[in-house]
Amino acid sequence: MQSVQAHRSFYKEDLFFIGEDEASGDGALGQQIVDLLSANFAVGAVCGFYEDGYPVYCISDFALQNLDMSIDDFLQQTGGNFLELVFPEDRDIFVQAHKDGEGDTCEYRLIAKGGKPRWFSEHCTSATTPDGRPVWISSLRSVEESHLLKSEMLSKISHDMFTPLNAILGSANLIAVNAQDDRTKDNCYIISAAASRLMDMINRAMELRTDSKSDDHLSYQSFSLSELMTTTLDAVSRKLHLKGQELKSTLDAQHLCVISDFSAITRALRALLENASTFSPEHSQVELIVRELPALQAGFGYYEFQVIDRGIGIAEEHLKEIFEPFNRVEDTRIDGDIPHMGLGLTVAKQLVQGLGGSITVNSVVDLGSTFTIRVQMEIGELPADQSDGANLTNRHILVVEDNRINSEIICEFLEMEGAETVTARDGQEALLQFTNHEKGFFDTITMDIHMPVMDGYEATRRIRSCEEKGGDSVRIIAVTSDNSSEDVRRILSGGMNAHIPKPVDFKALKAAITAKTLN
Repeated sequence: MQSVQAHRSFYKEDLFFIGEDEASGDGALGQQIVDLLSANFAVGAVCGFYEDGYPVYCISDFALQNLDMSIDDFLQQTGGNFLELVFPEDRDIFVQAHKDGEGDTCEYRLIAKGGKPRWFSEHCTSATTPDGRPVWISSLRSVEESHLLKSEMLSKISHDMFTPLNAILGSANLIAVNAQDDRTKDNCYIISAAASRLMDMINRAMELRTDSKSDDHLSYQSFSLSELMTTTLDAVSRKLHLKGQELKSTLDAQHLCVISDFSAITRALRALLENASTFSPEHSQVELIVRELPALQAGFGYYEFQVIDRGIGIAEEHLKEIFEPFNRVEDTRIDGDIPHMGLGLTVAKQLVQGLGGSITVNSVVDLGSTFTIRVQMEIGELPADQSDGANLTNRHILVVEDNRINSEIICEFLEMEGAETVTARDGQEALLQFTNHEKGFFDTITMDIHMPVMDGYEATRRIRSCEEKGGDSVRIIAVTSDNSSEDVRRILSGGMNAHIPKPVDFKALKAAITAKTLN
């Protein structure tokens, strides 16, 4: 790219001018731009010319911070042209918004440092320089900054609500696995479906209570798309089974191993599949299609996930609000007693946007709906000991859980996969178990967070300090009902490798145990 220079503003120190005419601080345009942007620095100000590539005239420190960039990073990545910063699929959105005139607001993705797309909301105005050149002036705000919902009530949902639900779900799953007759299995499915729905309502409400300005709450790891699909489809198969619905899946990708947040993608897809089931008739078909699209950046794959149903469809006038929180479809064609809060699609959008992806919907009344997720993921490689369907034979796992029933359920599932388990009732006992065994004995520790005597955070800190016992390298996975983005960020920054929410999805736990952590 062409070499360009930037100079810290003579007028305002948190603004950079690109080019040479403002280096001495005596340019008339510089003062005019500072005056126009005087109220906008805190949300990320950018100004540029209506020319090919939309060359930037000035950019604020705050805008750069939202992209995890220095001014040198910005110049190296863009050559001073703002359009190079816009995610390729969204460039038409950016150009159209700037053509449509003053005062328009739109959302699009910018490529942050490291190549990861990040969603921004822009309010754009126009001005003219003293020599007649038109310029655009944008106020950029990270979409995550002004997140969908804040409610103190949601943050006070008790941890104790999750513990009995986890026991109910785990017990129902164990009974179903060992049941010999279909009636018992169906009864277990009914129990599990009801408990899962209640848990989902709580989890989805909790998802919306946090503000996150970066992706450091995400848990990036290598995984296979086939494992992702298996985990997701297993999670929703019971619900579809009860309605006699057929679940069809297709995977068409050249690069099957990717690096992203396994949990975030599966939760988003699960929300879409459950939504498709809810608003589709009995004995209909729900389809999940995963395909790899032409790459937009070197080293990354661009993937499309489509969930297609043949349900009641969505009227055109409701499409724009379908992702809004607490939006509930009122339709005489469906059961009015369907227990949902109108948060599933909202959470799906939040999860997808957190990964830098997009989510859209096309629908025709009485013919069905197609929800489409597009997300860019780094192409990865699975560790040598990880493959689809691999069990946990000969792995020694320390299960730290203060609830006896939950501990028994986790151990039984791990042992069914071939693992050998040791239990601890609290963090202090976990520390003793770890230090009383030889170095390298434990491959993995599953760590509850809220426990008496010593909690999971302190136990993790102390185990990590036992380097002579391998504490600095043992894999520690939080298994907890603390499931908000803020909780996950604290867990990962506290030294744990991954986060698995309660109630435990055992395929996700297995994937986390065998995964290669990258963050």
